[in-house]
Amino acid sequence: LPTVSDNFSKVWATHTIKTGFYWEQTGNNQPSSNQANGEMVMTSWGGGSSGNAYADTILGRVSQYSESNKDTILALAFHSVQFYVQDSWKVNRRLTLDFGLRFDHLGAWFDQKGTGLAVWVPSKYDPSAPPASLTGIEWNKIDPSIPISGTPSRALFYDPRFGMAFDIFGTGKTVIRGGWGMYHFHDEQNVQSGALGITQGAYTYCACNGIQINQIGNTVPASAPPGSITTLQMGDTKQPLTKTYSFTISQRAPWKSLFEVSYVGNSSTDQNNWNTSFFNINLIPFGAEFANGHWTQAGDSADYYPYKSYQALNVAQHSLYQNYNGLQASWNKQSGRLNFLMNYTFSKNLGIREWSNEASNLNVADNYGPLSFDHTHIFNVAWVYQAPDFYKGNPILKGIVNGWQISGITQVQSGADLQAIVNANMNFGGYLLPGTVLPNGTTVTSAIGMNAENTLGTNAVQLEPVLTCNPNANLAPNQRVNGACFAQPSLGQNGSYEWPYIKGPAFWNADASLFKNFQISESKKVQLRFSGYNFLNHPLPSFLNSGDPNLNLTFNQQGKLNNPGFGYVDEKLGHRIIQLAIKFYF
Repeated sequence: LPTVSDNFSKVWATHTIKTGFYWEQTGNNQPSSNQANGEMVMTSWGGGSSGNAYADTILGRVSQYSESNKDTILALAFHSVQFYVQDSWKVNRRLTLDFGLRFDHLGAWFDQKGTGLAVWVPSKYDPSAPPASLTGIEWNKIDPSIPISGTPSRALFYDPRFGMAFDIFGTGKTVIRGGWGMYHFHDEQNVQSGALGITQGAYTYCACNGIQINQIGNTVPASAPPGSITTLQMGDTKQPLTKTYSFTISQRAPWKSLFEVSYVGNSSTDQNNWNTSFFNINLIPFGAEFANGHWTQAGDSADYYPYKSYQALNVAQHSLYQNYNGLQASWNKQSGRLNFLMNYTFSKNLGIREWSNEASNLNVADNYGPLSFDHTHIFNVAWVYQAPDFYKGNPILKGIVNGWQISGITQVQSGADLQAIVNANMNFGGYLLPGTVLPNGTTVTSAIGMNAENTLGTNAVQLEPVLTCNPNANLAPNQRVNGACFAQPSLGQNGSYEWPYIKGPAFWNADASLFKNFQISESKKVQLRFSGYNFLNHPLPSFLNSGDPNLNLTFNQQGKLNNPGFGYVDEKLGHRIIQLAIKFYF
């Protein structure tokens, strides 16, 4: 990581001007860690499983088998050149303005061996070409017009920044501050690593739906469709971008305390879809498995891929986004016998949500909603009180009675969005009911278990229930989701991926401690501490985890809700913990 940088400053009247530059070359050589000897996975959830992983081993059933044809050394590097100019202008005694502009050349990761990184060129795809020819995938060694980095780099990104501080009355007691700025960032190396491995002739075959052990010996990755290919999006010059903004009012308050209220936000765009469920473009279109009257409960998905030469065709591109907006208030006192830090946040975190490889791959926007770490209300207070010296007499008794401190921390926050922390469909399960006319013209005579393939004609999306009312309405005591507001989808139709904001149980906790230091000498002391965690002994209504049975939205063979406990919180977690400690400091 060689770097060169310098900064220059010039004070000119009421202006403080700074400028500087930074150059670096970042290089990293590492093995791709491919499973060149093959990897067998035995699991009860895999294709062809007996339901018991140990029994599968005895029966010779492998849930998943993957094998790479080679393990390569990935030699990647990038250049970064940045320079900036900024001015801090003290307009007068009460107002200061800051202006700045950063210029970033964020060079793309490139192959130090000169082969180049792979890009996907749909116009070059030939469905009749053998899989090992990697049809539709190009790189510099094949086509010199493609950069060594696969995608070109922009000459410069421009990142302006602005800030201000204003003393409203000139007394230093009421101050407003604010700012806005743009920031570009480099993609992490893993985004490009896969696109380099394929140009070195390395790719992986995957029997992802199960295989017998005695069939593995006949598997030759060089002649089988690659199980997973990673390329870059041709012509994509974007880099992740974040815009931040804030506005704060600070007010000096009684008791030498400070009160602040702020609006704080950020917006991130051009985030890379690497290693998400939106990475794979070789997805079976909605209803494709119903073509020509075909219908099966578990179709051979390879027959319906848009690009049949491949299985997972992953194309890294900058297509994801998220944002945060919040009202933040705080009141702090850090002098005297009583000190406290108190804050409250009212906010919303929104972005592209991820549940599994069967999220709504076909449309990124369908997955925009509250993120798993979103909590609308958050309140925290931390405090410490130094008790006064009550006794002035006997030194031993004075050492015991005086000098005690008591402190505590209290946290309160509203629950997270249940759909975001469980999964897109709340573990939905249902049946195609008798009387349903199938795409092949036959009529269902007995209920058939629903899945994405037999109901939607694709395995690329997650099967969703249909919303019939607001699941937040008409809730019974201890109920967080109204299961009566859900119904099974009809054949060929899917429910909504984004539901109303359904909050889980709120969280609150209070800890307190009482302690006393006994000073023995200048460097030695003994501390007696008595602590209570959740000292009010307040258990919290809770779901056990994302696999709680009360979070399983299942229907019976008559199309009725099969889980009467769905959405109910019938567990309580948490209890008081008392800790007594004696510590010797020396």
